[in-house]
Amino acid sequence: MKDLQRRSIILLFLSAIAGWTTAQNDTLKVMSYNVLRFPEGNSNKAPILRTIINYVQPDVIGLQELTEPSAIDSLRKYAFDTSIYDNANWVQESELMTNIFYNKNKLQLHRQISIATQPRRTNVYTFYSKTQNFQLNPDTVFFTCMNVHFKSSTGTDNESQRAVQAADIRIYIDNRPPGGNYMLLGDLNLYNASEPAWINLLEDGPNKLNDPINRIGNWSNNASFSDVHTQSPRTASFDLGVTGGLDDRFDFILPNDAIMDGRYGVRYLEDTYFALGNDGQHFNKSIIATPTNTSAPDSVIEALHDFADHLPVIMDIELDYNNGFNSTRTFNVTDCNFHQLQSLQLKPGETISWTDMRGLTWIAQSENGKIQTPQVPGLYVLNYTSTIGKECKLKIQVIK
Repeated sequence: MKDLQRRSIILLFLSAIAGWTTAQNDTLKVMSYNVLRFPEGNSNKAPILRTIINYVQPDVIGLQELTEPSAIDSLRKYAFDTSIYDNANWVQESELMTNIFYNKNKLQLHRQISIATQPRRTNVYTFYSKTQNFQLNPDTVFFTCMNVHFKSSTGTDNESQRAVQAADIRIYIDNRPPGGNYMLLGDLNLYNASEPAWINLLEDGPNKLNDPINRIGNWSNNASFSDVHTQSPRTASFDLGVTGGLDDRFDFILPNDAIMDGRYGVRYLEDTYFALGNDGQHFNKSIIATPTNTSAPDSVIEALHDFADHLPVIMDIELDYNNGFNSTRTFNVTDCNFHQLQSLQLKPGETISWTDMRGLTWIAQSENGKIQTPQVPGLYVLNYTSTIGKECKLKIQVIK
């Protein structure tokens, strides 16, 4: 024990075991928006976006179709209040880039990477809440946003390129350690749910993605989906945008199973997903055409029409800090004078394994210091081995 203490092993305590019962939850608004070749199409339009941001007050905003680094400077100056928002680092990988803005008063950008998906790279951002009370709920809740812009246009070759990027994304997240909250944000340029890209994203697997509103079908030019279409909110041609009125569902936020059921402390809030500015009454029309669009204030409808040829999609998520890493189970420790061992900062040579009552043992997986806990209720022994061979065993009861 003293050896473990000298090695500064970090033990985090479950609030349930310590007797804390105070609930602590935050709701965050997530938004994805294709901003139409900004600033190339119109370098003076950033103030229009500010009208939309001030109305929605999103906490996470994934942006697509940024054409150069000056886009970030312009958006920070004219669209986003920098006392509230910060952005990720610029990564120039292709002609059309993505980036993400976030509420820096609520969220910390923990990690930013770019993964080598084809034909375009995918930017990946992992966040955690800065408002969490870590004394009451020390097990940090993380969630990851993957911001994408799939290949556009119809045709077999374009569909194939979309399918490849979707498959690459699934390979990446399916090979992450268990316990992750993932959501895909972006312009997927999909015309129907029969496309291989859509099938790749939603097929069964460790981190399958989901359509939160379950509106799956042939979206393109189909009045049955008029309330979920995101392109185009205009019929006039300007700023390099496309016309045609609302008749395609190109823009999505797709959470994984863990977010849909809240098992790891992040949960999609039902009935919060929608396309801002789509009132379901403007199929193949501009959103400023008759009948009057009352789904948002007039100033916001005008801004959506003028700023881009896509509508943003929005959904809310709830962070449940009491649930933490494994939201469906609590743990009782009956030996070793430890409270619940929920997180460790493992050093090279240190290992954690679980042994069940049948004597079966497996090495615990970890990411960001989090140790995967057993998924089946019962009695277990956690085995810790230090770099110098010292061991500690904890008897743990997993209660569903």
